[in-house]
Amino acid sequence: MVGVVLETLNSKKLIAFGVFILLAQTSFFLIGGLISPAPNTHEQILLSKCVDRETTPENRNDKWFFLRPRSSNQTCREILENEPLEEIGPKMNITADNIVFVAQFPHPRSGFDLKMTRWFQQVMAVLILDIKQKYDIEVKKDALLTFDVRLGYRNDGDPPGEWKEIAHSTEVRPLSCALDRQDYSRPGSVEEFKFYDCEVLPLFTLGSCHHQTYLVNIRIPMDIDNKVNHEIGLLQDVWMVEIHQNGGFTMVWFALKTFLFPIGLGTVIFFWGRVSELGRPPTIMERTIFALGLVLCIFNCPIEWLSLKFNASFWLVLSDLRQGAFYATLACFWLVFTGEHLMDSPHGDRNQTRFGVSVYYWPKLLLVGGCCSAMSIFELAERGVQLHNPFYR
Repeated sequence: MVGVVLETLNSKKLIAFGVFILLAQTSFFLIGGLISPAPNTHEQILLSKCVDRETTPENRNDKWFFLRPRSSNQTCREILENEPLEEIGPKMNITADNIVFVAQFPHPRSGFDLKMTRWFQQVMAVLILDIKQKYDIEVKKDALLTFDVRLGYRNDGDPPGEWKEIAHSTEVRPLSCALDRQDYSRPGSVEEFKFYDCEVLPLFTLGSCHHQTYLVNIRIPMDIDNKVNHEIGLLQDVWMVEIHQNGGFTMVWFALKTFLFPIGLGTVIFFWGRVSELGRPPTIMERTIFALGLVLCIFNCPIEWLSLKFNASFWLVLSDLRQGAFYATLACFWLVFTGEHLMDSPHGDRNQTRFGVSVYYWPKLLLVGGCCSAMSIFELAERGVQLHNPFYR
């Protein structure tokens, strides 16, 4: 094909370029396998069951229930032990409205209070429910779980008992449960009840990890008259699995992006400079390669360094937009690449152009653009709501 810079390279230079790319990819694989830790890590937390005997629906949002520091804990002073809730409730004169499920993370380890760090970049959590079948009380098909959830945080220097709210919402999740085929139940009471095997429920997604300690308060009320949580079986425990990006992985990732970005940008500038020196208008293939390189540079730009300084929850949205733009441009590149090399195929009048692009490519490019735009709208709609409500699903 006439005029494309890559095709004017001789065999030796092309082989040397291919060997260089292979060695670079091998080195990146070695960095990922030998230096970088796993991309994500998780922590499984059994939510504590705090008893709230004082809060009313009017002042429910004024009080946080937390576990640490204990010296300033004036809210979660009464914690239910691992006893059947359906038995301990009448005994202690408490109902589902009086129970607050509390998760505070990160957990202390080896006597040390750990802190979340901004290197974790993003945090998400899912719920796992321990539901049992007893007294012929079952989880109905298409049952819905309704819960009130608050997410808060505190940092070093904040007053010990002061928590700031990130989000508060009342959410509804569909329950999909089946009886555990292994008939697992509490020791000594196999004949009394069985546990359900339920699918995990998404809880929240945070696009940034800007604070040091996080707190989750969950209430699962029951209102038989209004059919709220009346078909979810007998709830015993709530587990939360918190997932975040590893700080060590983030450091390696940032370092690689910072190293490769100027190299990629310099390569794109060099390529376009060589094309401009040819003394003719650039071909569609050259313009497509330039567009792909430019979008790749935008995708590889290490702007994530700013997340270590500024608290912004749109990093996931920005990452999705850049990734989507790259894949859309890559699809356009392959359309042009295959079209320009199918010289023997009848393409019609390839010399007719509209806005500098052959009319042969317009239907295909519009199809790619329409599909990518539709997927982008769907993704942005979900991510956009999550910017305001991280519990949205």
